Amino acid sequence: TIAGASDWPVSSPNPWNAMAQAMTRAGPLGVLNADERIDRETMFYAYTLNAARTLGLDKQIGSLSAGKQADFIVVDRDVFSVDEKALHETQVLQTWFAGRQVYAQPL
Repeated sequence: TIAGASDWPVSSPNPWNAMAQAMTRAGPLGVLNADERIDRETMFYAYTLNAARTLGLDKQIGSLSAGKQADFIVVDRDVFSVDEKALHETQVLQTWFAGRQVYAQPL
């Protein structure tokens, strides 16, 4: 089981950057160990349910299902089909926590 996280300030705290780099293995210095690419589905689980499981909170958070907190974001693209190289450009439009909107990108 892998859980997504950041080594800030060594790496970006932006999970879209981390997922794109894990999927492509491409970074500022080129491609590093291309054979170690991780597929998109694995990376999304790493930053959602697996991260919650690592914290021992997978019964409360990490996925959307009845009885769990309604924590989610609304983004500007379909992150499941966008080109891997464009995933890092994803922008969060809204953030919802415990069923309430707590952030909206200014128009």
